[in-house]
Amino acid sequence: MILISGQQQRGSTKVTVHQILALAHPARNGIDGIEQRTVFRFRSYSITTSDTFSKNVSLILYFMKSFLETFYSLVHSGDAALDLGAGKGIHALAMTKKGAFVTALEKKIGEEHIQSSSIQWHSDDIRDWVKKTTDTELYNIILAKNLLQFCAKEWVLSTLLPVLKRILKHGGVIGIETFGAPPEPPFAQSHHSYWSLKELESEFGEWEKIFLYTGAEQRKDMGGISRKFFITDIILRKAG
Repeated sequence: MILISGQQQRGSTKVTVHQILALAHPARNGIDGIEQRTVFRFRSYSITTSDTFSKNVSLILYFMKSFLETFYSLVHSGDAALDLGAGKGIHALAMTKKGAFVTALEKKIGEEHIQSSSIQWHSDDIRDWVKKTTDTELYNIILAKNLLQFCAKEWVLSTLLPVLKRILKHGGVIGIETFGAPPEPPFAQSHHSYWSLKELESEFGEWEKIFLYTGAEQRKDMGGISRKFFITDIILRKAG
């Protein structure tokens, strides 16, 4: 079994590969054992957990794309995209530059939010938005970055993820970035949920795994306090 972990410092990412025989107890930092069927894709290469651990693997890993770089590469001109918890619209704007038309959801929208003819803003709470969403196969691509940790796990599993699966078109792509464990030092108010790769993988069954990552990143939060964040990333494709 091969386990991939990463640590980001000063804007660069150091990726480490470990050859492990077993992982009896998943570490608190959210790193999980990865099943044999997992495929990791890189710019010009693809390796699986059946590959022989060697120096060549380390060289391949040097070219590993980041979560967002991989996600943006899957956006195509004419795509209908959904950005959940869109913030000021940075990621929505990036998708429009690839030719997508983006529906951006944020609880409150103000003058600081990016305006574009290709971005349609919706001011709504995610829980209320889900109740109103009854259609199917609306979007080619869905981004949920830094969203799941603010939602109760039971609600995400029973309500949000089933809706996202339904509104994603066949052959479409979903990208999720969330927290695998509480940051260190923790915030005064904890998040509602934390997610491992194993948990998210299991919710999407046999969907194609395009990108999987879990690791620790040291960076400053919005208040300027340096914290270690434990990140879980996954990008999947719905069967066509």
